[in-house]
Amino acid sequence: MLHIIKYLQSRQVSVYKSEFLFQIQSHPDHPSLVSITDGLNHFKIKHHAVEIEPSDENLKALPTRFLTILKNSNELLDVTRVKDGNLKVFDSNGKRELDCKTFLELWSGIVVLIETTDSNKSGYPRKSKKFKLIISIALLIAPIIYFLGQNLNFQNFIQFAFALIGLIVALLIKKSESGSGPAVLEKFCAAIKSFDCHAVTQSSGSKLFGKIDMATLSFIYFSSIILFLFIDGINQLNNHVLALLYILAIPITIYSIFYQNLVVKKWCPLCLATVLIIWLQVFFSLDMITNELISKIELDSLIVLLGSILFASSLWYLSKPIYDELVENKATIKELLRFKKNFPLFASAVQNVNPIETSISHSEKEIVLGAPDALIEILLITNPLCKFCSSAHTEIDELLERFREKIKVRIRFNVQTTTNAIAYQISNSLIQIYHECNKEYFSNALDDAFSSGTVKTDEWIRIYSKDSSPETDKVLDDQLSWCRKNGINFTPAFFINSKKIPEPYEIKDIKYFIDDLYEVLQEQEVLEPLNH
Repeated sequence: MLHIIKYLQSRQVSVYKSEFLFQIQSHPDHPSLVSITDGLNHFKIKHHAVEIEPSDENLKALPTRFLTILKNSNELLDVTRVKDGNLKVFDSNGKRELDCKTFLELWSGIVVLIETTDSNKSGYPRKSKKFKLIISIALLIAPIIYFLGQNLNFQNFIQFAFALIGLIVALLIKKSESGSGPAVLEKFCAAIKSFDCHAVTQSSGSKLFGKIDMATLSFIYFSSIILFLFIDGINQLNNHVLALLYILAIPITIYSIFYQNLVVKKWCPLCLATVLIIWLQVFFSLDMITNELISKIELDSLIVLLGSILFASSLWYLSKPIYDELVENKATIKELLRFKKNFPLFASAVQNVNPIETSISHSEKEIVLGAPDALIEILLITNPLCKFCSSAHTEIDELLERFREKIKVRIRFNVQTTTNAIAYQISNSLIQIYHECNKEYFSNALDDAFSSGTVKTDEWIRIYSKDSSPETDKVLDDQLSWCRKNGINFTPAFFINSKKIPEPYEIKDIKYFIDDLYEVLQEQEVLEPLNH
C-alpha cells in the first residue's frame, strides 16, 4: 500500500497515511480495486476508474504515471513510463521494470487516475504529522541537553546514545510483533528472502526461558541503562557496573545469531541491530573491562543498577497489557468496520425491518435537502435542543456533500407545539426560512441552530426568529403526531426509504452503502424506491 500513498503524494494529494491504510484494510473487499476506490471516495479524493483497450496507442495516451491492474491480479500498481519506452512498476513487493510489449501482454486495461485539484490538495492536514515529528525530536534532544548540562564525559554520552537507539529498536520490535511495524521495514524485509522479523520474533526459541521475548528483554536492558546514566549524571556513580552488564549480554547476542542462522534460517534486521548496539557498547567500554573489573564495582552503583532494572521491568509489565489491549482493540475495530462496510449484510439487515408510513398531511411543507427526485430518502427526526442532534446534522451534511445527486434528506421535528417553547420557536422559524428565504440564509440558520453551543439559543432567536404562522403550526402538529403514533420518543432518529436504520448500524455508516444502494434501487432488487 505504500506505493499507492507515494503515487497520491506525487499527485499533490495529502492523506493521513495510517488512517488511509486503516480504511483500506478494513474494507470487506480488501485488497481489491473496490477497496481502493471506496477509500478514495471516503477521503473525498477525486478520481476516475476506467477500463480501456490494452493497446500501445491507449498506453501512450495515459499520463506518464498512473495506477492500474494486471490480468489475474487484484493489486493496484503504480506505473511510470520512462524515456526508453519501458515501464517501472511499483507494487507491495518493490520495484521492477517491464518493456512495453511484456506490459501490454499482462495489462488488464483497468486504470485509476487521480485529479490534482485544490480539494484533493487540502486532504488531511499535515499538522498532526509535524506535531508528532516535533515531539519525537524534542524527546530525543531533551535528554541530550540534560547530559550536556551535567558536564559528563564522552564515555557516558556515547553509552547513553547507544542505549537510546537500542530502546527505539526495542519498541520497533514490539510494534513488529503486533503486526504494526513500520511500512518501510516491512517492505525491506519482503524484498530480501532471508529476512523475516515475524518468523524470528514469534518462534519459541527466541524467548528467554520460553517466556521473555526479545522486545521485553531489549526494553528492560536499554531503559535500565538510560535510567542508570540519568542518576549517574546527578550522583556521579561508578559505572564499571555497566561494563559488567554489557559482558553478561554478550552470550545472548551470540545465541541470537546462531539461532537465527541455524534454527529459523531467517534474519531479523531489528534483532541484528540490537546485537550490533550491544557489541558497540562493549567496544566503547573496553578500557573498563579488566581483570579487576569486579573489584572496581561499588555497592551503591550495583544497587542503583538493580533498582533501574526493577523499575524498567515494572514499567514494562504495567504498560504492556495496556498496549496489547490497544492493539487488540484496533484489530477488533478493523474487523467490525469490515463487517459494517459489507453491503450484502447491510441489505439483509434492512430487509428484516418492517417499513412504516412516513408521509404526513403537510409533507410538502417540510424541509427537504438534496435531490428532490432521489431514489434514496433519509428521514431525520430531530430537535433543536437535542445535544446529540448536532453530530447527526454534521453526518447529514457530509452525506449531502458527497452524494447530493443520489439522496434527499427530509428533516422532521419532534417538538412540543407550545408557542412559548424555545424548541418550537426555532423549528417554526426554520420551516418558514426554508420556504421564504434563499438557500444560503437557510443553511446558516440551520447550521447555527445545531451548532452544539457555538451559537446560543437566545442569540439564534434574536437573529433568525420569525412569528409563528398557522400553516407552519399545522406542519409541526402533524410531525409531532407522526412521532407519537410511531413511538419515536427520542432524537435523533433515522429512517432510510421508510425503514428505520437497523442496529448495529448508525447514520455515520450509511456513507459506505449509498453507491451500492443507489445501484440496487435502480434495479428495484432490495429496497423499493419511494412513490413520488
